[in-house]
Amino acid sequence: MTHFTPGSARAHISDLAAEAVDAATDALESGRQFVTATGDKIGATARDLRESAADLARTSVRSASEAGVAAQRQLGKHAEATLGYVARKPWQSLAIAALVGAAAAALAAGVFRGPRDEG
Repeated sequence: MTHFTPGSARAHISDLAAEAVDAATDALESGRQFVTATGDKIGATARDLRESAADLARTSVRSASEAGVAAQRQLGKHAEATLGYVARKPWQSLAIAALVGAAAAALAAGVFRGPRDEG
């Protein structure tokens, strides 16, 4: 057991207080460095995510545009084929159109007539 005189006790307490202040200062500095490093990592990750999202959006827009162009091209081919068929076989085209119209009218009449009273 160590015996302290009043003067040596004050000096010892002062030394302990200085060590506590140094330890607290070191802890604060370590915490600050950790927060800074973590913030830098979060910022870099956010930038990477933002860039990835922008790339994905550009790719999606490009793909949708290409799909639209392909659909227009395909529709144009079908329209040309239909017009060619009508030009080559006008009476058959008229008969097909009449049958499709009659079927649509019969279907519409059945839908709009509603359920029949059975008794």
